[in-house]
Amino acid sequence: MTFWQRLKSFGRRLLGLSQKGKGRWHDGKPKAWELHAVSRYFIEAYDQGLLKPGDRCLDIGCGEGHSSAWMAERGLFVLGVDLMSAAIEKGRARYGTRDRLEFRQADATQAMPELGEFDAILDRGCLHVIPAEQWPGYFQNIAAWLKPDGVFLLQFRTVERAPEEVRQNLLKNLPADCDVLQETQIDMFEGRIKEVKPGVQYLIRRKSVSPSKSDAIAGTID
Repeated sequence: MTFWQRLKSFGRRLLGLSQKGKGRWHDGKPKAWELHAVSRYFIEAYDQGLLKPGDRCLDIGCGEGHSSAWMAERGLFVLGVDLMSAAIEKGRARYGTRDRLEFRQADATQAMPELGEFDAILDRGCLHVIPAEQWPGYFQNIAAWLKPDGVFLLQFRTVERAPEEVRQNLLKNLPADCDVLQETQIDMFEGRIKEVKPGVQYLIRRKSVSPSKSDAIAGTID
């Protein structure tokens, strides 16, 4: 089963979508990416100075882009990416004219070096629907995208996998120069989805390039 097929299957199980994949409502519940509330954890990160005006930010699994738009309004340059084209289309329709904001339909497990580097990377619930065997591709992208001293804020639902299993897999795949600074138990699926699921949030920072390494790089260039 391909990643696309697994994601669609997961969405049907989670939200009661019809087997025909028409995307209709079931018991009044919206699709997982159709979250209208800005993540309060992203707001806290902004208030704490982890996300700053002028930063270049990647929002993985951005859905309709509500959190992406909120950050762009506060001076960050934001690229929101999501696997679901319907989510990206809605984000563009609603926020496409905003300054400092761009949307792109993309698979976070596939190499995209053209995206460049980011001061901050946010994942509000994309990784937890990616099969474990595809995690290496995801984290290779994190290694390529996250700047030295950059922040990676990862939110992971802990229903299907125990927190300790999530942590072990995270440490196994995380780039060696990244440190987990904080691990916090959180509630997932806020906003219009009434059913709250347990989750965990990791605050990860990439180490700065040491002066000795910077000198070595400069010497190589010279």
